[in-house]
Amino acid sequence: MVSKNYDNDYEKYLFENSFKDSIHGSVLAIISFTLFIFADRFIFMYPVSITNLRIVMVVLFTFYLGLALNRRNIDTRIYKYFYMTAIGTALTFSTFLNLVMYISRPEYTARAVQVSMAVTIGCVLFAGPIRDYINRILVINISAFFTILIIIDSFSSRILFEFYNMILFTIAMIVFNRYYSKSLYQEFVVKRKLENKLSELEEEIEAKEVLEEELTRIAVYDEMTNFYSRSAGLRLFEQTFSNAKLNKMPLSVCFMDLDNLKLINDIFGHPAGDQYIKDFSDMIKLNTRASDLCIRMGGDEFLLVLPHVDQEKTEEIWDFIKDGMEYFNETQKKPYTLSASHGIAEFPIVPFQSTHEMIEFADNLMYDEKIKKKMVL
Repeated sequence: MVSKNYDNDYEKYLFENSFKDSIHGSVLAIISFTLFIFADRFIFMYPVSITNLRIVMVVLFTFYLGLALNRRNIDTRIYKYFYMTAIGTALTFSTFLNLVMYISRPEYTARAVQVSMAVTIGCVLFAGPIRDYINRILVINISAFFTILIIIDSFSSRILFEFYNMILFTIAMIVFNRYYSKSLYQEFVVKRKLENKLSELEEEIEAKEVLEEELTRIAVYDEMTNFYSRSAGLRLFEQTFSNAKLNKMPLSVCFMDLDNLKLINDIFGHPAGDQYIKDFSDMIKLNTRASDLCIRMGGDEFLLVLPHVDQEKTEEIWDFIKDGMEYFNETQKKPYTLSASHGIAEFPIVPFQSTHEMIEFADNLMYDEKIKKKMVL
């Protein structure tokens, strides 16, 4: 599930989703400052310190661009600090240019302000991974600029009127970035909430599917033996019987009833009786095919449905089950003796009209066998 600690995740999200902004900003800075290096020296005749500072910025942004384009498993803080240094240097350049022009070349003050505004726009638009810090950098930069001006020339209304447009523009950029950052954060939170909700819905759907599968399994299969339950098994038997009638294919059933289950429950307890049922069901599993239907009809009653099998083959299968019980009784030290009675019905040797008739026929034969066993005893 997505973490609900949005503040901890937002910084990483901002870095991953705005990393390209820093690359685009670096490319723009390199192109812009490189182009104006020539103009600084040979057209406007700026002091060499302005040119040198442009060269420093070109080097910084070029180094960051190389680092960003060959991004490796480096701590994201390194990228952020390096880009912050480059952005901070660009804003420092704009401050330095304004100061130099105001003091030594006042005729270029307006142009210097324009350059400063252009640099500020670029820094704000391409702040990218350091967007949360750019307002502080702008405030520090403008504060430092006016502090230095006041120290050099003292505070006067002339300073305010000379640079009022730069002041207003910087404030506008700070306000713009504040609301833009807020919108980015709100977008991030909404997206995370949607992801959380989607994750919760997926978990609920998965849990519901698991529950439905379990309920289906319980409805279809007997939990103790893993045979078909009575209702599910009889539905499948109806389909098998219909196919046998339609295709005139043999179909046999073997109705089986455990002997002495009540006595075992009374003497040894119900856990022993449950194990008695499981041991008998294992004998059936060992001697049946995947296509055969093994149905638990009730507590001690079982129905074996054998498609494409005649009565003779069904008797052989029963003999194998009986031999397995005898071997079990000889080799396993259990307090009970496995024993069951059976009855077999075959279609179409007997022209049964329904599955109910087949089951009743086999049930009667099983009951006759059980009576004979009691008479022998």
